[in-house]
Amino acid sequence: MKKNKKKLYIIYMLIFFPFAVMGQEINISSKLGLNTGQSAVIYIPKNFKPEVKGVDLLIHQHGLKDTVISNFNKAGVNGVLIALNLGSLSGDYDRKYFATKSNFTRLINVAKEEVEVNLRAKIEFKNIYLTAFSAGYGGVRAILRFPELFEMIKGTGLADGMYCDKDQDSIKVQLDPFIRFAAQALAGKKKFILTHSEVEAFDYFTAEKASELLMQKLGIAGNSDSSIDYTGTRIYSYESAKLKITGYKGDTGSDHFNHFLKISEIFRFLMKIERGE
Repeated sequence: MKKNKKKLYIIYMLIFFPFAVMGQEINISSKLGLNTGQSAVIYIPKNFKPEVKGVDLLIHQHGLKDTVISNFNKAGVNGVLIALNLGSLSGDYDRKYFATKSNFTRLINVAKEEVEVNLRAKIEFKNIYLTAFSAGYGGVRAILRFPELFEMIKGTGLADGMYCDKDQDSIKVQLDPFIRFAAQALAGKKKFILTHSEVEAFDYFTAEKASELLMQKLGIAGNSDSSIDYTGTRIYSYESAKLKITGYKGDTGSDHFNHFLKISEIFRFLMKIERGE
């Protein structure tokens, strides 16, 4: 009888309070001074185990918080997550919030304080990773523009989200942070992973075209690949030890959104522990 009650309680908690069972959420929106409609939530997985060397932190920008958390759990990585939503446009992340380095520093400091309170222990963030879906790429790009932050970031992942304007000056300015970071990954110094669909755009270069330009600058080319993986049917792929770029078929809104729904693979690629790290 007691076992049945316990099972019923677990089922009830999973249905009505899934993340209470899965981990701890800490809303830090007000401490960051975010506006109405913006949010920042720290997530500490239930089975998270702080390491002596420090805590790994992944900052994801753009997309439903619950979906981000679900994918983080699915990735099975040992770290802390921040799910950040600042608006529907890349400029909300780039030209507004992360236009100054101080907002990133504040985000890290507030996260550190809240994690320490939750764990009842002093911690340091060892590795910091940035990921984004769609418009969130603007925030990643803005952060990487600051030399000190560029050096601080261990890895970057973009899920169908790297765009640029079509004129040459804009291409250089807007893609340069990603090109420099991907070059570091190609050299084995950082990690960079990028996926894109075939969704079209008319006023700017799509993630597909921007990826093509990035690969040209790096002097690499993808291999033709029609295999089907967790995200969908591939068009091509390029992969080295710490650099992965994959193009996928699909030109609809649902194809675009699917890259977000399956972002656990990006989390896992960035945060998996390798020997010597």
